[in-house]
Amino acid sequence: MYRTGGTTVPRLAEGGSPARGAELPLRLARIVRREFPEPGCRVEDPDVLGFLNDATARQARRGTVAKADSVVGTTFAAMARDIVSLLRTAGELDEEFDLVLVAHATPDLHPWVSPATYLNHALPGDPLTFSVSDQGASAAYTALRIIADYSRRHSYRRVLLLLADQSTASCDGGTAPEPGGDVAVALVLDASAGSTLSVEQFRGVGPSDVDGLLAARVAELGTPEVVPGPGILGDEPGAGGRPCGGIWRAVAGPTVFADYDASRGELSLCLAS
Repeated sequence: MYRTGGTTVPRLAEGGSPARGAELPLRLARIVRREFPEPGCRVEDPDVLGFLNDATARQARRGTVAKADSVVGTTFAAMARDIVSLLRTAGELDEEFDLVLVAHATPDLHPWVSPATYLNHALPGDPLTFSVSDQGASAAYTALRIIADYSRRHSYRRVLLLLADQSTASCDGGTAPEPGGDVAVALVLDASAGSTLSVEQFRGVGPSDVDGLLAARVAELGTPEVVPGPGILGDEPGAGGRPCGGIWRAVAGPTVFADYDASRGELSLCLAS
């Protein structure tokens, strides 16, 4: 039996010196991305609509779900099915997976249908599967830290991380841009080939400190390309408003993926090189 709990995230040291994070024992072998421009289902279950209204209660658009007789969008399970199809085409299902994590910052459109359970059956190897939520814009980075811990402890050699965003309903409390569309991104992590990954997360970071801390850390890493998330870009063009998977894409060289969650005061970085 496995029991999961809250993660331990380092705080900034005295004087603003950055604290180190985790280097993953696995490499980033492939990134598979799928956009969902058209809704894939209609949800009419009043219990689900009530759940979504509760989940989005802090949003400025509170009540938009509850007042509707139905909502349309894409469930995380539907996203997972399409991702599995793309992974099969890419030959990524020829080997077994040891662990699968599903990370999301927005609630699932239909919470009664589990993408993690589907992936446990659809992927080879009968992998351990679970989800990471309630982490806001930090969800992907927290999931990578968990993967690092599990992989070291159990000598895992292949892991899948599914990042999912849906734009019908969000529950970030209004501190991040509105979700800008439905998207799913799969990170295939392998012990034998790919880009090395390291993750850092810092708490106690105020909005005015983000740019300076990010610039200082990037300079220390050798000035890689920086891909900022919507929590950093805010309302700038291209922010996209996809707080979990929106910025993740294939890399051609050293790249830092970065995002900031204002409600948590947390800056997260991932270096792929």
